[in-house]
Amino acid sequence: MESIILSEKIRKANKDHICNFCGCAIEKGKEYEFQSYRCEDGFYTWKCHKDCSLYSNKVSETESEGITSKEFKYQVEKDRKQYKLTGDNHSIVHQVLKIEEE
Repeated sequence: MESIILSEKIRKANKDHICNFCGCAIEKGKEYEFQSYRCEDGFYTWKCHKDCSLYSNKVSETESEGITSKEFKYQVEKDRKQYKLTGDNHSIVHQVLKIEEE
């Protein structure tokens, strides 16, 4: 049985959460992407920064099912080295999106 998305929306954090992609804090008051889904072994939720979602979509353009958090973090490290960036994973994502926007 494949995953079935039950809910997908933008939420405003009532408390701090952890981004399932970059592992950094989603701070109280910030908007983030939320998904709930059902798999064969239970129900799950997924929370991520909006820009981490954009970055994952960019990274997974060739992947029909998206990417895992492990693949996400691997790409962040590649971009950190390629662009010689510093900071936490979320900061790197933000910097890369800005660089590639130019």
